[in-house]
Amino acid sequence: MRKLSIIGAVVLGAVWVSALAVLTSTTARGEGTAVETAYTAYGRVASYRYTVSTGTNGTGGASAATQWLSGEIGRVVVVPGAWSNVCDLTVTDRDGVDILSGLGGNLATGVTVSVVGGEGITDGIITSVVPFQVNSPLTITLTNAGLSATGYVEFLLIR
Repeated sequence: MRKLSIIGAVVLGAVWVSALAVLTSTTARGEGTAVETAYTAYGRVASYRYTVSTGTNGTGGASAATQWLSGEIGRVVVVPGAWSNVCDLTVTDRDGVDILSGLGGNLATGVTVSVVGGEGITDGIITSVVPFQVNSPLTITLTNAGLSATGYVEFLLIR
């Protein structure tokens, strides 16, 4: 009986690891990739880091989907790394809304950028920004970064 329980636990563990691998994988849509390389969580804040790499030929771009993310986008940190040009980054939800609110344009090599994107709301006098709520995979699209370039995008979500 105990041997059967151990075998069942091993099989269940293998199924869990396989399911987790499917949930955290990315789907490349361009010549480059964006792969989740780090995840940390503390309290209500979770950090998802994706390494973005462009291909060795073509336009020096990358486009890929993240895993399913759910929560409020507290901040997005972009570290260009070895991008060889001033490039543009968009991060869109399943409806095509850029959660960076256009602030991912003209990123320079070696300059870390912290973006708090959101929806602008005005009462006629004061404009406030309300952070985006996401509940879908996000699409990371990088253009004009140069060939064989890497950097990373980190999402800080409040859950």
